Amino acid sequence: MLTYTNYLEVKDRLTFQEAAALHLRVVQYVKQKDDVFQDLLEDVVKSANSYASTRANWSVQTTEERRDVDSSRTIQHNDFMATLKILARYMKNQGWDSDWIDELGIVEKDRKRFGDFACYIVCINSLNAR
Repeated sequence: MLTYTNYLEVKDRLTFQEAAALHLRVVQYVKQKDDVFQDLLEDVVKSANSYASTRANWSVQTTEERRDVDSSRTIQHNDFMATLKILARYMKNQGWDSDWIDELGIVEKDRKRFGDFACYIVCINSLNAR
């Protein structure tokens, strides 16, 4: 059985603590009452929800089922990363902390870390939705 401890043993992991700290650096600007920022953040959350749902189902799917959703999963992952890049660019233009995206890595090289961040965003938002 795979556990969070197993996950922590992979080389390109993103720990919950790291993800929570990155998430906090983003959401600290919610207080700014900036409608553009709010809309961009909503786009990030919605794309994270979409991708994470598909990714969560991956572990219980057959090889055939995975093959059927693989291209849409890749598109969802790309969409999530694009929304993050747009949000980070907007934050940088506002003079806000946008270095958090660099800490995730390079989109083309560190896809797994970006996907993991999507899952953590969903986790954090889901826990706070009680």
